[in-house]
Amino acid sequence: MTNNQKKGILVAAPYITIIITIVGFYFGFDNIYQRQAEAAAEKQMTIQTFEMVQQQFTLLKRDSKIERLNMKIDYLTKHKYELKDQLRKYPGDSDLQEELNEVNSELKTVKEDLKQCLNKPILETD
Repeated sequence: MTNNQKKGILVAAPYITIIITIVGFYFGFDNIYQRQAEAAAEKQMTIQTFEMVQQQFTLLKRDSKIERLNMKIDYLTKHKYELKDQLRKYPGDSDLQEELNEVNSELKTVKEDLKQCLNKPILETD
């Protein structure tokens, strides 16, 4: 290599270094913004997943309440007819009549609770 070529390389070296540095900064900042965008997208996805799980839990809770109320209605109805049978056998028993009245009252209350539960908007929380 000649002296002129060496001088040319020495003069060009700082410019090449500056260009490489600028390109490196560009890609570095671009990468930071890209990671921030990915983090924001992941955060949004996490929020959506959480909301979906919360809705499913609310639906499960509502379905469980409806099932529990239906089971209670079945039990009270069965008990009501057993009491009616007992009253046919023992028509003058005031305790049986009082218990039948209590069962009828509770059955009415439970049916109203079920009706309210069924009329609520599906995703409304308690």
